[in-house]
Amino acid sequence: IEQDLFYGILPQCTLANVRESNKELIDSLLKRASNENPLLVKLVKRGIAYHHGGVNNKGCVAVEVLFRNRYIQIVFSTSTLALGIHMPTKTVAFAMDSIYLDALQYRQSSGRAGNIVFLDIPLSKIRHLTISSIPNIRAHFPTSVTFLIRLLHLYTKSNNKNDAYNHALIALEYHLISSTLKQILVDIQTRYHCLHTLDFLYRLDLINSNGELVGLAGPLIHLHYFEPSNITCDLFSNHSSERAQKIEQIVIFVVSKNFQENA
Repeated sequence: IEQDLFYGILPQCTLANVRESNKELIDSLLKRASNENPLLVKLVKRGIAYHHGGVNNKGCVAVEVLFRNRYIQIVFSTSTLALGIHMPTKTVAFAMDSIYLDALQYRQSSGRAGNIVFLDIPLSKIRHLTISSIPNIRAHFPTSVTFLIRLLHLYTKSNNKNDAYNHALIALEYHLISSTLKQILVDIQTRYHCLHTLDFLYRLDLINSNGELVGLAGPLIHLHYFEPSNITCDLFSNHSSERAQKIEQIVIFVVSKNFQENA
């Protein structure tokens, strides 16, 4: 009887769909993710998983593949599943209200799900999410300060320098640009922007002469989604002692600027 059970778990104690599952596929994915995601693997064996920005690539791949194969039945996630990840589902539940939940986030998260469930969200907010139009997509420059910091971090910490170098080059290429002339212009602009950004990071003492991250560069990487507020915080920490007499004005300026950028 124990041999017929999936991982020794009784059918009454799991939500996993074991009838339509490929045991070899499940074993291979869980084996890859087990060392760095022991809790996730333990939950996946019972048909439950979580998905957020802190889960590494092996864990995310295991969750996404096994959910598409209908082995995993329930996934608790943040907005990471709203970024174009193919995980079709019948029901999507929005638990609790958030200032980041807008019409665009709602449309991306709900996808083509037939059933939408709202938990602890005001009726006025639900009405706003369902009837509001999607904001227009605005173009922006393809590289940023934090993006280049992350590429430098990828290269300096990688054991395979050639592989990291190739990945960085691929990330700096833009295959969606159809015009050859426009591609050349963007390439020239990107090169100048990268040189200016490297000089900027060096002046802020975030990288050394070898391109290695120093100082507060590590925390800035983890706060990449707050750019440019993360860079502002670094400037504030470096110069606040020099302007102690104007500390209140600096705090007000930083807070108001951050609200303006994130509004």
